[in-house]
Parts: sequence; structure tokens; C-alpha cells
Amino acid sequence: MFATAILKLPELPSDPKDERVYDLNPLRQKGFDFVYDAGSGIQDVAVKKLRLSSKVKKGDRITLEADAIHNPDAVYELLDKVGKSIPLHLYNVTQVELTASVVVDTNKPPKAVTIRITHPNSCSLKYDELDLKLRDMLSASGIEPKEPAEANEAVEAAET
Repeated sequence: MFATAILKLPELPSDPKDERVYDLNPLRQKGFDFVYDAGSGIQDVAVKKLRLSSKVKKGDRITLEADAIHNPDAVYELLDKVGKSIPLHLYNVTQVELTASVVVDTNKPPKAVTIRITHPNSCSLKYDELDLKLRDMLSASGIEPKEPAEANEAVEAAET
């Protein structure tokens, strides 16, 4: 009824499918650099959670979570320990959780913001002023969603 009365359409159109894909595998590297403008208010960004999904057996996953506030490399230290007993090259990163410290008000301490990104194209950030700054950081850091052909090329390059 809404479609015919308000929109003057015979029926509601189907939702367009978002074909873009986040490339999360670069976040597996301890030396990954997040890129952001000095004036953005972002002070630092750290990976606090990685979910790895098997390339071989569907449904097999490993989730690593560590305290990134006190040690920004904690999740990578945990990944190194796990990598001694599991062939991690057989896994793709399918979810990351980041923590970002952002100055919102100069009279207050930085705000801790959690960002969850899940493959293929889900992100917990909204589109308010603060979250748009964080989305710009993801884009500048090369994590933004890419069209499927670009994403496949990035995954293949990461595997070699």
C-alpha cells in the first residue's frame, strides 16, 4: 500500500545488493599502519580482535582477542603463539575489531571507539561526524570495501 499510495509504484523495488568487499587480510600484519589526518582527532588505532576462517574447511574459525589498550600488539603476539601450532596461511581474516582513541572534546579525555568490520562488507560505523572521520581513516588505510574483482586481486596478492 505504501508503494502505491506514497511512492506511486506498483511495488517496492528490491534492495540493491552491495557487491563491495572489505580486504581484511592486511590487518594480519603486525606492522600495519593506519593512516589518518592529524586534524581528525584520531590519536591511535589498534587491532583488538581477529577472526580467521579456514580456506580448507568451511565453518572452521579461530578467534583471537587481546587487550589492545595496554599493549597495541597484544593480538599479534597471540597470533604468533597460535601460528606455531596451526598453519595460519590456510586462514583468511574475516572479521576484525579495532579500538580507536579519538579526541571529541579538547576538555575531555579521548573517546574509545570500537569498530567491527566483517567480511564481506559489514561495518559497525554509522554516518555521524565522528564515524565519518573513522571511515575516512579506513579508506586512507586501504581497508575500504572494494568491488569484487579488486578484492579478489588483493586476496590473491596477499596469498602469494
